[in-house]
Amino acid sequence: MALFAEMVDKLIRNFFKAADLIEEQIPLFVYLAVSSLILGFVQMYCLTLSSKRQARRIRILFFDSLIRQDASWMDSRASGSLISLLSSSIPLIQGGMGNRVGSFVRDVVLFVGCIIMAFVKGWKLALVASASLPLIGISFAFLGFSLKYFNNKEIQAYSRAGGIAGEVLHSIRTVFAYGGQETTYKRYSSELYKAEHTGIRKGMAIGAGNGFVSLSIFSAAALSLWYGITLVRTEKFSNGTVILVVVSIIISSIAIGKALPEIEAIARAVTSAKKVYAIINRIPSIDIDEVGYAPSTLIGKIEFRNVCFTYPSRPDVPILKNFNLTIQPGEKVAIVGFSGSGKSTAIHLLQRLYDPQTGEVQIDGTNIRDLDLNWLRSQLGTVSQEATLFTGTISDNIRLGRLNATDREIEEAAGLAGADEFITRMPDGYNTWLSEGGAKLSGGQRQRLAIARALIRYPKILLLDEATSALDTRTEKAVQRALDRACVGRTVIMVAHRLTTIRDADKIIVMKEGEIMEQGSHDELRAKQGQYYRMLQAQVSPFYH
Repeated sequence: MALFAEMVDKLIRNFFKAADLIEEQIPLFVYLAVSSLILGFVQMYCLTLSSKRQARRIRILFFDSLIRQDASWMDSRASGSLISLLSSSIPLIQGGMGNRVGSFVRDVVLFVGCIIMAFVKGWKLALVASASLPLIGISFAFLGFSLKYFNNKEIQAYSRAGGIAGEVLHSIRTVFAYGGQETTYKRYSSELYKAEHTGIRKGMAIGAGNGFVSLSIFSAAALSLWYGITLVRTEKFSNGTVILVVVSIIISSIAIGKALPEIEAIARAVTSAKKVYAIINRIPSIDIDEVGYAPSTLIGKIEFRNVCFTYPSRPDVPILKNFNLTIQPGEKVAIVGFSGSGKSTAIHLLQRLYDPQTGEVQIDGTNIRDLDLNWLRSQLGTVSQEATLFTGTISDNIRLGRLNATDREIEEAAGLAGADEFITRMPDGYNTWLSEGGAKLSGGQRQRLAIARALIRYPKILLLDEATSALDTRTEKAVQRALDRACVGRTVIMVAHRLTTIRDADKIIVMKEGEIMEQGSHDELRAKQGQYYRMLQAQVSPFYH
């Protein structure tokens, strides 16, 4: 900057005097041009490389933190909003880093350097020209506040819209079945309208801010020229000094003008970063990384002691009330009851997806809060109502149960689950590629793969959460045979809706409104003619006639 200013001053003062002196300045201009090219390329390359790497690292940290959060936190947040954060907020953060930061710093330094140079060369003229600087500062303050406020509102609106879109696409068949396209369209459009309205207001604020800044800049330039002419006449200021000061003011104005878009991008990045890092820095209440006690062996005795529980998302609705239950090693226990009675909650607590508000859940006499969470879950095999399959081969999906499983172990688990018979009929066998959700497979086939995935863990405790309730009668029988084989030699907890599947259970627990109403074997409970008997009568089952 100093070299450039000196060159300009000499060039103007001697423009009509000495051609040789002017020619001496030309190589210096070439030097400045070449060095600016090289340094500009290096700057942009390094900053872009840095921003890409930082964005990748932020994505990894965000996703890693997201999948480690506890279930209660997940329950209170829409999955679409979290997906929107991952897909849209992180690019905004990247947009506020890298070359934008470099350009912003360069423009600010250029602005400050030009102002300093103007004061050094002609402080009187620079002082008058800088009279508009407070107005520029106020304009920037207004602009920055407006950007921060409206960016936050805009991101929230788009996040809600993304949540609606994700929810609809996830349940698109239900939307089709009930003709909900118009309703969901209106919901989505409403959120987009809010985002659009916020964006328009933000544009108005940016326009007003830019207008004030431009007014200040051009006022400073006009004032500088007027006062510069006066100084040339009265104080013998050189033409070169006046031009240098005026050019410095103009360049500083251009630098500020170029910095304006960068301020907006950086403001959006800061707003997005706060949301993303709020999740990255959050420590879950149930932390999978927390080291706990890992016994060398597990016998399989389970105890629920005076357990009271409410879901954090519904704190005013008690789910379990002083729940007490003891399950002996190798025992097969079924839990039945109407919807909302707390059947599945018992399984969720045993998996330690949630912690009870009061009471304890114990395995082999140890509170599961004291057990290492990774170890605990490695001892549990879970088969739910909805068999979740992921994009990949059949072998990959079964191996998710135990990542170091061999191909032979995968085939053994599939055979035990009754899945081998249909897998071997496929052209690619265990290498058959499955799309998301296993759309190519029937419900029974998907469920048998889920059973195989649970069995490959060699679990001591098997949890069956309405594993056959979504299947037709014929498929249910085939899957039930696979489950019966899987239950041998294990402690089993079955949550069931169809009572045909639990007749052979060692103990049946009948629940109502979070409390145990009855317990005993099928024959014992049927003889009592209580709640279980009434549930039997309510179902069309061949075994009670």
